[in-house]
Amino acid sequence: ETAFNGYVKNGKTPTEYYDYIIDRYNGSPTNRTIINSYASRIYGRGLDAVENTNIGDILSVKDLRAIILDYATFGEASMQIIENRGGGLDSIKHIAKNKLLPEVADDYDNINGYYYSKDWKKKYKYPPFKIEAFDPVRPQAISVYNIKEYSIGNEYFKDPDYKAGLVYAELEEEI
Repeated sequence: ETAFNGYVKNGKTPTEYYDYIIDRYNGSPTNRTIINSYASRIYGRGLDAVENTNIGDILSVKDLRAIILDYATFGEASMQIIENRGGGLDSIKHIAKNKLLPEVADDYDNINGYYYSKDWKKKYKYPPFKIEAFDPVRPQAISVYNIKEYSIGNEYFKDPDYKAGLVYAELEEEI
């Protein structure tokens, strides 16, 4: 975790650790199968709304599955919250975790925004731009909500639950 230009990098390069996790997901069939199975079990039968709310109008199955896969893969996930002109919730969209980096926290340890780039390796072609963090008190037209549990020693990022197994995924790739 290194502060740089107002956002926090996840490694030496902006998304180095995310890239490492993605490489282990793509390179190890065992690791990929376990993560996909875990994500499938989190999804279960999907979401069901109560009373007159149709959750499918707000969050598509495709976006929900992508959010869950990010959570299973990275230990955290992000979603784009889109408000309608009246201030109500219009929709929730998946936003790829490896394309989003947190802003440096304020004096009260609040992360007030996230920086998005389509490709952090090509920052000059796809310059990062800030999206406000979701705040129910101050709704924005578009904001980001990050799902992340507390992680010892990490202020900005969460290690995946299977972090200790990543070296074995690397070993499987080499074999």
